[in-house]
Amino acid sequence: MPQKIALARLTELLHVIEEVGQDLRKHLEQHQQENSESRAGRIAEGLSLSFHAESVTANQASLLRVACDRLARLVTPPRHLLFEAAGSFYTSLCLNIVLKHDIATYIHTEDNNVTAEQISKKCSLDADLLARLLRYLSQRGIFQETSPGVFSNTTASSTLVYNPEFKAYLDLLIHEGQLAAPYFEQFMYERFCSDASSTPLSAFTLGKNFNLAMTSLARTEGLGFLPLDYPFSSLPEDTLLVDVGGGIGTLPELLLATIPIFALSSKTSKQRSLLLKKSPVRI
Repeated sequence: MPQKIALARLTELLHVIEEVGQDLRKHLEQHQQENSESRAGRIAEGLSLSFHAESVTANQASLLRVACDRLARLVTPPRHLLFEAAGSFYTSLCLNIVLKHDIATYIHTEDNNVTAEQISKKCSLDADLLARLLRYLSQRGIFQETSPGVFSNTTASSTLVYNPEFKAYLDLLIHEGQLAAPYFEQFMYERFCSDASSTPLSAFTLGKNFNLAMTSLARTEGLGFLPLDYPFSSLPEDTLLVDVGGGIGTLPELLLATIPIFALSSKTSKQRSLLLKKSPVRI
């Protein structure tokens, strides 16, 4: 990229980051008390979503992240972007070991600042390689190396502490990816050759942790905001909502707890009804 173009993009991105960052800070300062007392604010706090108590803050935070991501790509050598993409499976590999041995919970129970040797004895894994693994994840905001060979949790790794549902969701992503990776090119070819009118082929199968993973998805991805974000309460009384492809029915259960006038039906992709009932408030 010519230096003149790079300079122009750098100037533009820095301007956006400064402007959006200042707006975000002012908005948070002005609405801090209001957000802490609102229902959305309590949901956001419970999910460690500091910038999602209301839509304006969430949008500004999203703009700031996009601008920062673009800045990181701008100043990273093009070949290194490909190196990082090609080696991204190492992140999944390391995270898979962390999930399997519940390392985040162990660090938490030891009040953080745990040595690699301590974790090594707990997990029966080589201390040197374990330290390298945790150091690699620390560079990505998952764990923090507080001193050489000593690790503590971060906000990100703390989401794994005593959280089997979220760990099941991550395991599902990792496990399904490992199963599908060797066959994905073949799958793309089969989709290319298949009849356009037939049911699309899928490269994935349901993993052993599917039920727990779907529960986690409903409870950790901000779906608690749905009753606040959509005007469900304006629909006529005794409305029946159908959640198609509804996993195990966690989302309808979540909505029923807050919307007392509805009946909800949740169906899997096989059209098997999993849930059909009214809110307990109406029973």
